[in-house]
Amino acid sequence: MGPNAGKELNDNAWQDSRISKTGAFATYHGHRSNLEIVASGRIELNQSKAYDLSPEYLRLYEDSKITQFNPGASLGFIRHLEDAIAIGLWMGRTQRSASITERHIYYFPVGQDPYEMVGNPNLKPEVNNQIDFTFEIRTATSKINFDAFSAYLQNYISSEIKNELSPGLPNSPGVRQFINLKNALSTGFKISYSQDLSARIRHSAQIAYTYAKRLDIQDPLPEIAPLDVTLRSFWQLKKATHSSFYTIEVCA
Repeated sequence: MGPNAGKELNDNAWQDSRISKTGAFATYHGHRSNLEIVASGRIELNQSKAYDLSPEYLRLYEDSKITQFNPGASLGFIRHLEDAIAIGLWMGRTQRSASITERHIYYFPVGQDPYEMVGNPNLKPEVNNQIDFTFEIRTATSKINFDAFSAYLQNYISSEIKNELSPGLPNSPGVRQFINLKNALSTGFKISYSQDLSARIRHSAQIAYTYAKRLDIQDPLPEIAPLDVTLRSFWQLKKATHSSFYTIEVCA
């Protein structure tokens, strides 16, 4: 129906882009009395290319073929105070390359607002330097976990409004382009509780709070929900497994 009936419209949003990942991972577990030591390392070769680039995208970037190496390492200590109580200290450095969307999306709204997004193949890998303190209590049927963390982020992948770029849709408020932020800080905590009500029924609850900001201008990082509450239930019948999942997000 209407003037466009029978017509086909093709939107080259991802520009036939692809990412290939090749990596290696190693881990070590050691035990000394009531102390558990966990160390790990990984290396990843990340390669991406778009095979059907739009003319406007080519005016922004000369080449879409990118190769990056992403190393990572972590070290953790878990102290078992009693059979049911354990505390942990974890330190790690991880590095990730941008996703297909962050690199190659072409004038398409994919965020939490109606802005059209433009990818950036020149994004540097995002680096996360993080430390965590954990506390856990276990019983025969339940478990409580507490995790407090602080992270220093380098080359954090975000986006900013580009007034010089014109959106393709008339009702779009504008265009955002993916960029690297020099450094940022993220800190917060997570509390979770799970309980086995029976051999076939289990439920859990989790609350997480995150405070994240740019360190150069002291502004909050966008699209990070400060408070997240999750409720889950799981039950198993004789021949099938069923689950329900509820999420509440409070953004400020």
